[in-house]
Amino acid sequence: MILSLLLAAGPLAGFALVHDAPSATTLATPDLPDAATTWCALLDRARR
Repeated sequence: MILSLLLAAGPLAGFALVHDAPSATTLATPDLPDAATTWCALLDRARR
């Protein structure tokens, strides 16, 4: 329910909704970026 509320609210400046799920499950959400990829990109940009 919280996910549907966040998605319905639209984009928030400075925030991104990411997803992480165990690989052995069917909980993947292909329309949301992977959390690890997003965090790595965030840290790479912070170093510059």
